[in-house]
Amino acid sequence: CITANVVAMAFESWKPAEWQNRLQEVANSFFGLLFGFECLTKLMALHPSRYFDSNWNRFDYCLVIVSMGQKAVDTMQATLPLHPSILRVARILRIF
Repeated sequence: CITANVVAMAFESWKPAEWQNRLQEVANSFFGLLFGFECLTKLMALHPSRYFDSNWNRFDYCLVIVSMGQKAVDTMQATLPLHPSILRVARILRIF
């Protein structure tokens, strides 16, 4: 699933066609929801105290929160001092 997310992010280009923009939107929403569901499921299964014992789970949780925050900012069409696509790069770090 992580590899598919990286492949989807690799479709981003300098002057994307409309279909690339739409694919990016759908992929970001899909993977954000999928990783959010995974995070929520693990939180419920392990209980928060045990879930947050793992540094990887903490890292995944932070990435999910950032992804959800980015989606909220995109939905509200708010402006940020930094481009939201920079936040997407952090998701690649899940590979390591």
